[in-house]
Amino acid sequence: MASCQRPGCSEAQVGTLLLQRSECRAELLPLGDPVGDRYGYALCEAHLSRARVPRGWEMVDRRPSVSPAAGAVDESCSDEPAWSPSRGREVPETVASVRSPLLRRAFLG
Repeated sequence: MASCQRPGCSEAQVGTLLLQRSECRAELLPLGDPVGDRYGYALCEAHLSRARVPRGWEMVDRRPSVSPAAGAVDESCSDEPAWSPSRGREVPETVASVRSPLLRRAFLG
């Protein structure tokens, strides 16, 4: 059996991730699908289950047994930064707890 196409992974392929950029859609297909095998990425179960799509994209699982990855959207990339100096003087908790005077001056101004 062929191995996962992710670099460094030697697990067996169980499905295919097909990205359709023009439609903002990703599909999880079973191995043996003619379109998926030709244009997709054959991955192991671990990499298929961790597959995420950008916000605004749709994840469609067309495999016989649906995995938890179906419909998963990666919310870690937001349009708004977590913190920036222009948002005001509130400082994140992790920065406020820095004990180094040099770093404290750099972040607090």
